[in-house]
Amino acid sequence: MRQARIRRDFHHRAALDIGKRFSIAVLKDLNTRGMTASARGTFVEPGRNVRQKTGLNRAILNAGWHQFAAILAYELEERGGQVVSVPARFTSQTCAVCGVADARSRESQARFTYISCGHTDHADINVAINIKRRWNTPLLDVMGMHRQPCDASTGRGLTVSENLRPSGRGRC
Repeated sequence: MRQARIRRDFHHRAALDIGKRFSIAVLKDLNTRGMTASARGTFVEPGRNVRQKTGLNRAILNAGWHQFAAILAYELEERGGQVVSVPARFTSQTCAVCGVADARSRESQARFTYISCGHTDHADINVAINIKRRWNTPLLDVMGMHRQPCDASTGRGLTVSENLRPSGRGRC
């Protein structure tokens, strides 16, 4: 499949570029299985907007998010880095300035304007700041200094090859 080869090649090139420039990549832990669930419904209660949902599912699966994350993890581990996943919940609705979540703040797909504090930014930049902050927060000690993640069972520092948080989805 030509399209799959092109996508895989792009993922390898992008992951290599990221791996050369950064030692840690922070990704949203997206539930693609839930995002791409069918909208067909049942015979008694048929689904609504099934064609639109089918098109969205196809676009999500064609992006190959899981494949890119796996390739990126491989590239970073080869260079001594790591990929960290953070929960995706409310990252697109939380203000990067005041930290309060409000669904009304997302006025469009591309624009984020928080209602109470007035912060305005591109929605993707606001989400990126929130993702970085979610990753960064547990790694700060009382004095605000960065510390290495440690294994909860032993208290020792984690090595790069160890998985920080298993996804539990059984995907390779």
